[in-house]
Amino acid sequence: MKIFNTLHHFLTLLFVTATLNVSVAQLFETTIGDLANVETTRDGKALPNGHYVMLSNTLSFGPDFQIMLTELDPTGNVVNVVSLHDPGNPGTDFFANAFELDLDTAGNHIGYFITGHRWGGNTEEMILIRTDVGGYLTWAQRINVAANGTVYSESGVSIERQKNGDVVVIGRSKDLNSGARLMVASRVTATGTVIWANRYDSTVGGDLDPVESCNGVRSIRWGLIDVVAVTGKYKDATTNNTFVSLINANAGFEIYRKVYISNGAEDIGLSIVQNPNNYRYMVVGESVGSTGNSVLWVANLNGTNLNLNFANTYDLGSTFTSFAGRDVCLGLSNNTAVIAGMLNETTPIPGVFTGRTFALELPFNSTAMPAWFYSYTDSDPNPVGVESIVPVTGVAGGAPGGYFITTDAFLTAAATTDQHAIRVDATGQHHLSSCPEVPETPARNPGGQFYSVAKNKTATSWVAFDLETAARDLTEEPCAPPVAGNGTGERSDDDGAGLYGQPATHSASLFPNPVKVGSEATLTFDLPNENEVSVGVYDVAGKRHFFSVNYLSAGHQQVRIPTFDLVPGTYFVRLTTAHSRVTSKLHIQR
Repeated sequence: MKIFNTLHHFLTLLFVTATLNVSVAQLFETTIGDLANVETTRDGKALPNGHYVMLSNTLSFGPDFQIMLTELDPTGNVVNVVSLHDPGNPGTDFFANAFELDLDTAGNHIGYFITGHRWGGNTEEMILIRTDVGGYLTWAQRINVAANGTVYSESGVSIERQKNGDVVVIGRSKDLNSGARLMVASRVTATGTVIWANRYDSTVGGDLDPVESCNGVRSIRWGLIDVVAVTGKYKDATTNNTFVSLINANAGFEIYRKVYISNGAEDIGLSIVQNPNNYRYMVVGESVGSTGNSVLWVANLNGTNLNLNFANTYDLGSTFTSFAGRDVCLGLSNNTAVIAGMLNETTPIPGVFTGRTFALELPFNSTAMPAWFYSYTDSDPNPVGVESIVPVTGVAGGAPGGYFITTDAFLTAAATTDQHAIRVDATGQHHLSSCPEVPETPARNPGGQFYSVAKNKTATSWVAFDLETAARDLTEEPCAPPVAGNGTGERSDDDGAGLYGQPATHSASLFPNPVKVGSEATLTFDLPNENEVSVGVYDVAGKRHFFSVNYLSAGHQQVRIPTFDLVPGTYFVRLTTAHSRVTSKLHIQR
């Protein structure tokens, strides 16, 4: 089902073996995809057998978008790739937003539930798909987008498996006649039978744009009730704010809906999780200030009535234009929450930003600072959107307990987005010297308020449609050492560089080398065509000390590298163009 390239996987094994020690042999960071096409990651899960699976949308296998499942082994290598598509209807795109594992009563993995939408050139139709454990289609349904003369554009955004094997799927809905935005929720059995299905709107005229949900319980006088909590954006006439809705999982009626306001100009909830020890919810997202910069937004809610216990925003300072929490999961102790998201940091070049994935751990019941906070991939590939984080239990003789993070990655040389996976331990570290985690320290700003809004609902219905599954092939790009000692002092730092086309530099050299502290080294190289060229200087731990981006014409070029802020030692100078990357050693002396 997966065709491997022997040389590629020999190099992969060599790089991983050289980078990691035995105690962290199954922590990894890797980019996966067809480097000439597009994959966008939407969700990720840890499997009971120690493997991982990523849900993505792809253009790599045809003229239309397809839904793709990529399975990784415990070391991050691809073992299976399949896609879901409709070969009988050219021009129909399929997009996934979320998925859930289907498990039998013994906890064995037996399949997947996937939600998203299909697009046939007219409107979005919300879909629900069930596959077997290999990703091959069992059944598929779409929501009836026309009801009582009204046409809706709809897409599933989240899905929650229930104790008896049913799923509750949450979606967004737009009334194409009035323009009003609503929420959709349905409970469906593992065989595709609809138990209940509703659209929910606001009787006070506000728009609902759901983003994420979680299973929960509500403690009341006579026991516990199963619920699904949904968060997203509530938009009224003046601003956007966070909403949380509490839906009875068995009957489908909405118990509460409340709106939360951060201390910024506006905000949006992007994920939610419940603590099973005290039934509190934590909502994470972003709060946007008057300058347009965003900060991490965290709200702690009462599990019975959704009242606000406390709320905070976390700021990384003026050099960061964006700091947003995209997903949250329970910490391994169940008393903390672990948040993953995106950082965008300004660079010395105006209008140029560096994207990084981050993860941090917060206590559930206090306003303390993070227990740990790291950012990742401070290099190429450049993450452009984090989608999920899930806890992972330890494997005997393998990786320790920790977290699996999925994100999109933009490779400069490929100029497209690919899947990106990060596996870290319980303290947020993967111990990779070639792309190390970077400690971060935020400032906390308390503040937030809430109010209730009115609610309403109407019935919806589902109909079946056809799909097929096909096995696919992808390429892996593991996080590799910056250089390999080949005696020349330079080489491409990517074993898959040949996939990018012809090298854009015929040669690259540093002079003087060694260079004395306080002097300048000059990097010289040839460009066959005009190109955007970036030059970075990194120490042996992977920390970046210098970075420049210039658009240069064809011919012989030079870039001067200052050493005033460097201490004596060995550094790596990385030259990147649209088609290649070359890394050279630079020695600094007193």
